[in-house]
Amino acid sequence: MTADLVNEEERTEWLSWFGKLNKENIIKEYPACEKHHGILLSMYGCRFCIEEKEG
Repeated sequence: MTADLVNEEERTEWLSWFGKLNKENIIKEYPACEKHHGILLSMYGCRFCIEEKEG
């Protein structure tokens, strides 16, 4: 998966569900990429940032 495959409208909709489910802390308590807002970091960092460096 690469950053260009992310559908911004669907990502925004997906993130909006957390407020409705009263689970917004799921996003807040985990580290996220500052460049690719809302993308959670793995132990290797942001997958999209890694792809950009490799690409």
